[in-house]
Amino acid sequence: MKKKVLTAALVTAMTLAMPLTSFAGMMGYWKQDSTGWWWQWLDGVEGRWIKNQWKWIDGNMDGIVECYYFGPDGYLYTDTTTPDGY
Repeated sequence: MKKKVLTAALVTAMTLAMPLTSFAGMMGYWKQDSTGWWWQWLDGVEGRWIKNQWKWIDGNMDGIVECYYFGPDGYLYTDTTTPDGY
């Protein structure tokens, strides 16, 4: 019985931690300058940009994530074709 309770508690803790981990990993906000938009992480580390990849981000905090492509300079691709043809 003790083993079942411990297993249930462990499974519950892991289940609750999974969404928090993935959400916390995308915490930040949009920034813009004369070149374009980029995603600024809340930790504020300069030069830590999303580069050369697609990323799912809930940038407006509405509970729905959107997919964005960031180029080699960390800027969001807009009104153009991404390197993979989208």
